[in-house]
Amino acid sequence: MLKNSTLGRRLLLYIISFSFFITLIASSIIIYSDYKAGLKQIDSSISQIQTVYLPSLAFGLWNYDHKQLALQLKGLNNFPGIIASRVLDDKGDLIKSVGDISQHEIIEQFHFALIFEEHGEAQQLGELIIAINKEELYNSLIDKIIIILSSQFVKTITVSFFILFIVYHMITRHLNEMSRWARSMNIEEFDQSLILDRSPFYNDELSVVSRAINHLRNKVNIYHNGMVESQNDLKSLNQELENRVQSRTQDLNSMISRLNDTIEELQLTQNKLIEAEKHAALGQLVTGVAHEINTPLGLCVTTQSYIEDNIASMQKKVISGNISKAEFIECYKTLVEGLDLLKDNLGKASHLINNFKQIAVDTNAECIELVNIHSQIVLAEGQLSQELLQGDYQILVSCPEDLTIHSYPNAIIGIIRTLIQKSLQHGFPDEKGLINIEVSYSGNCLELYYKDNGIGVSKDIAEKIFDPFFTTSRGKGNTGLGMHTLYNIITQLLGGSIVCFPSDQGIFYQIILKNYSLSNSSNDIK
Repeated sequence: MLKNSTLGRRLLLYIISFSFFITLIASSIIIYSDYKAGLKQIDSSISQIQTVYLPSLAFGLWNYDHKQLALQLKGLNNFPGIIASRVLDDKGDLIKSVGDISQHEIIEQFHFALIFEEHGEAQQLGELIIAINKEELYNSLIDKIIIILSSQFVKTITVSFFILFIVYHMITRHLNEMSRWARSMNIEEFDQSLILDRSPFYNDELSVVSRAINHLRNKVNIYHNGMVESQNDLKSLNQELENRVQSRTQDLNSMISRLNDTIEELQLTQNKLIEAEKHAALGQLVTGVAHEINTPLGLCVTTQSYIEDNIASMQKKVISGNISKAEFIECYKTLVEGLDLLKDNLGKASHLINNFKQIAVDTNAECIELVNIHSQIVLAEGQLSQELLQGDYQILVSCPEDLTIHSYPNAIIGIIRTLIQKSLQHGFPDEKGLINIEVSYSGNCLELYYKDNGIGVSKDIAEKIFDPFFTTSRGKGNTGLGMHTLYNIITQLLGGSIVCFPSDQGIFYQIILKNYSLSNSSNDIK
């Protein structure tokens, strides 16, 4: 019965454990009560000795009646727990002793003074010592514990097995029957109802569960029949869908073929548009260069014609001999001024051409070296020392002094110098301002933040600031190639990015150079 019944074993364990716990508590209460009663009996004997025997023993000791003392001590040994008694005189010498304490282990001794009163005066004649043995009390308690626990254990085991038998007969065997019925259930042949081996007149929890299981069986049958019908419908629907998918696949294949043709046409059109955009950009660039160079070259042509006219006029006067010294000096001054003007405009044209050449960055023009960023910033400040001394300018640099990377040194110093120059030219009309340069390195990236507290830039200017030939002060001789050249150096040569944020409280640039290694790394620029 217990071999295949996990529930029965647990129930038996719970019953035995609870019964043992209750028995232990009840037995402890009974034993403790008996122990307190035994102690109370010993205390009563001691009280009786104090009130009855002490005066009699003191009188016998006063009269040196040792025979009476022996009889009284024997009477004391008849009290519960007392195994020996002795009488000592006032000097501590033994007068009379009855009983032996050497055979006992648990002994407690009590001392009482023997006082005799005569004519109102009390005199201590000696001392009574009694030995009380509690071993008998403890042994009786142990025997009682054994008897109680044994009887309760037998009773608990008997009742537990009886309860287990009842539980098995009324519950467990029916649960086993339900389990066997469920394991033998076949979803294809689910017609057999669950019938328990018990009276049909019972209307308890097992009957309710049995009816619920049979009700579930009916629902499962209905659901299974519906599933079979659904599967048949699904098969037919799948076949119809397969036919539709096959038809749609053919349509899609033809559509994909048409799309491929369209994509090829779009790619050809895109290539043509890109080529046209390149030509448009090149035309715009050429137009800008031509516009910038036409001004100094036009002045050169005009100056050349003016000089030729003056030379021809002076030549005629010299040949005819009608030129005076004042006219010759005036003509000479005119020629010198014309040559100076010609020289200045040719210099401007040469400068424009050099700036134009810098638009396309040549990565082979410079070698990669170890570059200390802080030193490059200091060098850039030194190159602009004359411009910085012309006003009240302050440059604050926040950069680790040991930050050294593998990069192009002239490119780094050129970036810093160009940014400072643009701030001095456009940002500080009052020739007074503050520039902040912050540099940090993290995640294999060098980040540089450049800020000033100048007049700032609008959103429209910030969007065009890196375009070629874009400038807000063309009348001051600016060509609009400085920031575009800076942009090309950062994006093409250094492989980084630069962003200008619009603000009316100064300008703010964010420069990020990615995939750069520090000097203590074994890798150069990746």
